[in-house]
Amino acid sequence: MIRILSTRSMHSESMKAAADAGIMISSCNMIRTTPLVSAQLRQSIQQGQRLVLTSVKAVESLQLNVPGERMPPLELYCIEGKTRELALKTFPQLQLKASAQHAVELASKMAEELANTHGKVLYPCGNQRRGELPEILLAAGIEVEEIMAY
Repeated sequence: MIRILSTRSMHSESMKAAADAGIMISSCNMIRTTPLVSAQLRQSIQQGQRLVLTSVKAVESLQLNVPGERMPPLELYCIEGKTRELALKTFPQLQLKASAQHAVELASKMAEELANTHGKVLYPCGNQRRGELPEILLAAGIEVEEIMAY
């Protein structure tokens, strides 16, 4: 039997399906995140044009800082799945421009679409994040405003 330790909680259905396939999964929340209240985030959202979301945690932080009806109709670039689903459900006025399965793919789409626009994107993120997305965008001449949101 294969044994896996997941560092985040998992749904019982997923754990049962894995067990049925001979995989024993133990889950334990080892990483805790807390949405931050941020005047800088609220101000940047109101002045922004484009928003990039790479996690549900970023959407939850936006919910805390910008009530749904106060979110302007920004262009949205985000990760597919739960992040995109929650973002569009919570903020239906956002205009989805592109989505992708992971940040590198999303950044590549954004770099292609926003090339030569000298655009700027708002990137609410955690204090620990991967660097590929901002690196790809900066290399394409797109300014990235990173704001710690959780």
